[in-house]
Amino acid sequence: MSQQEPDLKKIITTIPVPVFYQDTRGLILGCNSAFALLVGQSAEQVIGCSFSELISPDARDLHQHADEQILRNRKRLKYYVTTHQKGREIHYVVRKDIFKQDDYDVIVGVLIDITQQEEAERRLHHQATHDALTGLTNRHEMQGILKNTDANARRYERPYSILLIDMDRFKMINDNLGHGAGDIVLRTFAEIADNLRRESDTLARWGGEEFIFLLPNTDSFHAANVAERVRSAIDEKTIQIGEQALNITVSIGVASYPEDSDKLEDLLSMADAALFEAKRSGRNRVMFSNKNDSGIFSIGTQMQRALEEGRLKAAYQPIVDLQTRELRAEEALARIILKDGKVSDAEAFIQAASDLQLSHKIDHLITSRAIKRHLTESRIEDKVQMFVNISADLLRHPELTDDLIRFTGETCRACGITDEDVKPIVIEITEREFLGNIHNAREALDPLIQFGLKIAIDDFGSGYSSFQYLADLPVSYLKIEGTLIKRMRNEPKVKRIIQGIRDVAKDLELITIAEHIEDEETAQALTELGIDWGQGYLFGRAEIED
Repeated sequence: MSQQEPDLKKIITTIPVPVFYQDTRGLILGCNSAFALLVGQSAEQVIGCSFSELISPDARDLHQHADEQILRNRKRLKYYVTTHQKGREIHYVVRKDIFKQDDYDVIVGVLIDITQQEEAERRLHHQATHDALTGLTNRHEMQGILKNTDANARRYERPYSILLIDMDRFKMINDNLGHGAGDIVLRTFAEIADNLRRESDTLARWGGEEFIFLLPNTDSFHAANVAERVRSAIDEKTIQIGEQALNITVSIGVASYPEDSDKLEDLLSMADAALFEAKRSGRNRVMFSNKNDSGIFSIGTQMQRALEEGRLKAAYQPIVDLQTRELRAEEALARIILKDGKVSDAEAFIQAASDLQLSHKIDHLITSRAIKRHLTESRIEDKVQMFVNISADLLRHPELTDDLIRFTGETCRACGITDEDVKPIVIEITEREFLGNIHNAREALDPLIQFGLKIAIDDFGSGYSSFQYLADLPVSYLKIEGTLIKRMRNEPKVKRIIQGIRDVAKDLELITIAEHIEDEETAQALTELGIDWGQGYLFGRAEIED
């Protein structure tokens, strides 16, 4: 080497991180003590060896390519290598630069240990993409995996299947044994199901006690086998929690691409509907999405197309004061305009929408349109209320609830209604939607209540937990179930029930509304009972928006 060589040696000796320098053939000419310590040899032993031989030999091509590139471009570069030391992965950034020494080139390399940074980033990524309790992929990450799988299936014309899995009677475990026991059950299921997973499959926690199993390159026949293996493995497992031995079961809904649908969103809805059917049929079973078995999927397809093509419309039915017959409110109802121009009312599709989890889309669209129409018309000055139906499915999508609050706030402010004012919008909820879970109902409704919207209980008197809702929710209106109204004239007992509802409402200062009033005789009888408002064909049918 030239007389400059000692200077180079002296410089790298003072650097605390591993440094070496090599010739253009890749042979090391010298190094500092940190590099020698890293490779486990003396500085003299390192001379004449190749860098790739000492650091990650399996990355020989990478090192060679880096040297060729730096010699060609004569610019510094960096790349990443991984070594294994004592069974542990160590990650380095390799930075190389080229220097001219007399008549020859010297490449100087520096290694910076980024293992802690890599491990921290890996932990953060894992936390962002995995469920903390079970260690499985979380819902957000799974949504991306589903989209990628669907795109690949379309591109390469390959099938895939989706299994939606729900723990049976999980609420009972939580309520009777505590959330700690529930956590053990969820972790046990995750461990068993994950052991049945192929390398190409993905198992994720979809939410609560619900899981999703994605099976790429799998048709419905083979998906059935996987689903049954999961169900059987869980059924055979006994979980010991303290002195309590638990036997748990799962219900599974299966949908396959392209057999059941060629749209991912439809497949998820179909798997969910199949899961619902498995639950309804007795639990601990596998059900399949077979659109030939029921008209539900045909209806679902029609609803989806109506949404996409703008054929889902809002229709408004008047609600009047029974004493004065003055307009007090309107209710926004969903209608579908069929291809032939005929109108399909809610009864024809609302149950299918609920089973296929399409209700949130319908509710969001109709509610948004109703709010805009109502707040921008002069009837606000007449204190006319707008009733909108909100399903539990919509409340399970907080992003849609937040969007409705934002949209309503903007529209209110444009009309001179401040954020502090009570809004002329009434949320109708049906107690059946929440199956008596008043805590969930209150938690889901709270953002809308805090925003200043009022609440009406629809179909009051149809069962479940009517009076609990009155005790625990800030209800302003009771809409008496229509079947009771129709039976009132011919059944004195029913008439007394309605009178009892009126008495409770009066004591609680609630406004009562009778539904399905079709004739003057019924309207007069309700007026005599003291029912406040009425709704039905007698006062007007629902008129579709322009």
